[in-house]
Amino acid sequence: MTWLDTNGSGLVPDPASVWEARIAEIKVHAKNITGVSPVIHGIDAEGRFSNKGQGTYDFIAPYLPPLKALGLDIIPIIYLTGGVGGLARVITPEGTKAFIAAAVAKAVEMDYDGYNLDNEARGGPDPSSWKYLLGYAKPWMEFMNTFADAMHAKNKTLSVDLAGCCGWVDTNSTGPYGPAGHCQGAFASYEFVATTCPMYAASRLDMVYGMGTYSDSIWNSTSPYGPDLLKTMANWTSKAVGLDKYGYGFKGGWHLPADASSEATTRETMDYLRDKIGVRHGAHWLNEPRTQQEWDAWGYFLHSDADEASQNVYV
Repeated sequence: MTWLDTNGSGLVPDPASVWEARIAEIKVHAKNITGVSPVIHGIDAEGRFSNKGQGTYDFIAPYLPPLKALGLDIIPIIYLTGGVGGLARVITPEGTKAFIAAAVAKAVEMDYDGYNLDNEARGGPDPSSWKYLLGYAKPWMEFMNTFADAMHAKNKTLSVDLAGCCGWVDTNSTGPYGPAGHCQGAFASYEFVATTCPMYAASRLDMVYGMGTYSDSIWNSTSPYGPDLLKTMANWTSKAVGLDKYGYGFKGGWHLPADASSEATTRETMDYLRDKIGVRHGAHWLNEPRTQQEWDAWGYFLHSDADEASQNVYV
């Protein structure tokens, strides 16, 4: 699944020609992707469901039907645009009821396949920095479970994004490279909104995407991690939240470079995630690929364990 925002053409909104070219590119590689996650909804300052997320609904929503027609899942992100004030209101009984009713109605209207919640209210390494969120953790989880139930009643899904430290502490990286995923001090124990990974494991959410793996690419030779960060964090977090729920988040590095050794590292890392750990889901929050090498890597992850004819979709 890939994050979907405007293309950065310098124009607001992007012209139709830009979107038509993007959709044509996705169509060519539709077998190398399973869904898109447009950044078009939010929880506003009053705790209401909003058509304003990290991106603008009116600029993106018109281009979703042709992507849906390709057989791709449409799973918009719901971002906490309204800050802690919006959080405090949406978890009240009245706020929860109104928000979920509006969100589900929109999902039915637009034929969405689900939603992805991105609420990154957080503290830092100092435990005291999380105090303002401690009272929200349990009701926020209750809100998400109630929301998930309502989506399931319409045969739709609800996923959530978290850092995914789940108790793992980065002791390897310092300076500009660390800590990976912010995983140190209290941030290693608390997830967003002061929730914990056992809460997600026990939740009724469909998917939990860990974003701590943003911290490095697979084969960046200048970092202290290389592929080991992805392996370590995916292994750790998938056990903490449950393998059936876990998906890794990534920003870069998932392409098959021309250099033979780097390509081997990329393939070996993907093989490890998929075949050794059993990870079957990932989410990319930098729009669709811009190179054939990226598309190739995504196809490899999805199809390289299949028969030869299926593998050829990534070549």
